[in-house]
Amino acid sequence: MKPTPGAIVRLKMSIGRTSAVMSLTALVLVLSACSKSTSGGSSGLSGVSPSSALGVPSSSTGAGAPTATSTGTKTAKPPPVAAGPKVDTFAVARMPACAIVPDSAAPFSAAPVDIIVKWSVSGGATKVALSLDDKNWFKNNGNTGSIGSDYPLTGTTELPFECDPKDPKDQPNTTHTFTLNTIGGGPTVAKTLTVTVQTQP
Repeated sequence: MKPTPGAIVRLKMSIGRTSAVMSLTALVLVLSACSKSTSGGSSGLSGVSPSSALGVPSSSTGAGAPTATSTGTKTAKPPPVAAGPKVDTFAVARMPACAIVPDSAAPFSAAPVDIIVKWSVSGGATKVALSLDDKNWFKNNGNTGSIGSDYPLTGTTELPFECDPKDPKDQPNTTHTFTLNTIGGGPTVAKTLTVTVQTQP
């Protein structure tokens, strides 16, 4: 039997209502699932963190991440200052003695003994000058010593010790000064020895 036009219209309306109900039901199910996912703290994507899913960069400082570096300023060291010549040692290695001339009070004699001085110089000096009885001889005579100007930086030397020929009663002792001056390595450095011995016992 052929359906009537009215029956066809009613069938179409029934199908339309069924589709709408099914669509509405599906929407309710989707909304319900989303609600459960949100309340459970999950983003709805298994194994993917919210920050990764949304493209948020991680705060980890792994390889490739910029790190803070110290940029302290280094202070340049000043160049070393030259110390200059230095007299480390200038001393008497052997004390002198004046000759003993026999007389009624001392009927015996003794030969004079020369003095021996020793020294050691450092600080860039090249040699040493020695002078006798004049501390300013080196400066006043063209940087030379009255005894000599070519002594090594470390050494000893034996020098005559002339005793005062005056009457021992007027001057019982004899005094001499020996001055060492450095040569080279900077301004000269001087050191003086004063040596006194009895002229006549």
